[in-house]
Amino acid sequence: MQAQGIDSYEALVTRSIREPEWFWPAVIDYLGIPFAEPYQTVSDFSEGKP
Repeated sequence: MQAQGIDSYEALVTRSIREPEWFWPAVIDYLGIPFAEPYQTVSDFSEGKP
């Protein structure tokens, strides 16, 4: 959380909900998860939420 400038767990949860496009790449980077090919989108809600 400190690397992202987040002061509390509650602030992290709030930002992750408001900005999933920020949250998931930050998690992937932090955990060092490799991808064979870079992803194009974090989530696709074009057909509604799952």
